[in-house]
Amino acid sequence: MKKVAGLLLVLVVSVLVSVAVSFSLLLVAGVRPRILGGLALAAVLGTTLLLTSGALKDYQVARFTTYLGQDQAVSSDLEGAALEVMSRGET
Repeated sequence: MKKVAGLLLVLVVSVLVSVAVSFSLLLVAGVRPRILGGLALAAVLGTTLLLTSGALKDYQVARFTTYLGQDQAVSSDLEGAALEVMSRGET
């Protein structure tokens, strides 16, 4: 079961990269931004529907939402490190 979860994670990351590259290529190729906006809106709505429909198990939703919230965790780690250095009084 762990192999399946690992493969699923690799697949999700691959899809995200492919989508970003595809959108960039479409934009450079001259597709109207309005159409790209519609595609992005469809992707957001589809993802929301998938996360709230119950099609995914709880641990899969937790992994996905954790992946999306990594920027906040990194920034809070950096803030904590900065506070630690400042509290020591070292320059």
